[in-house]
Amino acid sequence: MLNGKERYSIVVDDLERRIIVQALSDLKDKQKSEGKEYEFLDNLIIKACDARMIKGRYRTDNEER
Repeated sequence: MLNGKERYSIVVDDLERRIIVQALSDLKDKQKSEGKEYEFLDNLIIKACDARMIKGRYRTDNEER
């Protein structure tokens, strides 16, 4: 845990990462147009864009454990 907060990581490919960033951006635009809080989405977008690439082989859903 970091500063008492649990951390999670997910493994996504480049296309999935771009979809996540676009979805967060769309949500930010919606929140902004409705006059709601949206600054926290900026931080999530930055984290998704700056996430480091991990090289290696990972099990896919189709593979057996």
